[in-house]
Amino acid sequence: MTYLNATITPDWTRREDRRVDVSDVWQEQTDPNNERGEVCEAIFERVDVPCIDERHRCFDADGFTLIGIAITDECGTVYRDRAWALKMLGADAVWRVEDCKMEAV
Repeated sequence: MTYLNATITPDWTRREDRRVDVSDVWQEQTDPNNERGEVCEAIFERVDVPCIDERHRCFDADGFTLIGIAITDECGTVYRDRAWALKMLGADAVWRVEDCKMEAV
């Protein structure tokens, strides 16, 4: 990747509640042959998710939403927000990462 602003940590990382390695998703979308050897971590924030049960009662459940990603290579770590992750990985990949995180809760 080699960015000039590697290791600059943005303010939104202060809201981080959980971090998960999603290098497989990153490589699938950006480097299928894993030639660059980058490591990608998804950064999540805890949120209330509106839900409804089988008796049609509404309630809020604990959940997580992706607020950004951290990509690490030999030059350091680069942080990118959710909007950038959506552009690079695509909405389906971001939703898949969030769904997997929700199932693990």
